[in-house]
Amino acid sequence: MKWRLSFLLIAALTLIPVISVKANTRLSQHQVEEYTVEIGGKYNICPELLQAIIERESNYDPCAVNGNCIGLMQISEKWHTGRMEKLGVSDLTDPYSNILVGTDYLAELFDEAVSSGRGDDLYYVLMRYNFKTSTANKRWSEGDYSDYAIEVSERAAELEAEHGK
Repeated sequence: MKWRLSFLLIAALTLIPVISVKANTRLSQHQVEEYTVEIGGKYNICPELLQAIIERESNYDPCAVNGNCIGLMQISEKWHTGRMEKLGVSDLTDPYSNILVGTDYLAELFDEAVSSGRGDDLYYVLMRYNFKTSTANKRWSEGDYSDYAIEVSERAAELEAEHGK
């Protein structure tokens, strides 16, 4: 009996550091800023927009999972396998890689918005990022902007003001 209790105690103590490391996976805002400035610059996308999406999607947790969506920008490997291959990304929990895939997708959404006659409407792009295309198209055409789109765009504006832009 003592042997079993000792074994359980040792096992429990061994797991504590693993649990605390997993619980403390969030990146600092400074680390995210560095990545978003670099990657946003490559795609001509405002880093503060990327930061606002990251804050909303994962609260800076690179290991965040919601259904099939993974990482800082909640990317679904199912829908972005080709994009990941094109960019040389294999691990969506890697912060830089996740931001790269998410930013590449946003750039595509901005291009599609312009080519479809919607201009570079940020609300539309954010709804496309967050919803199925048909849902985003319907809501946008009705002027029914999602809370997600409004909140992310407002947070991006706040971050821009904080950064003196």
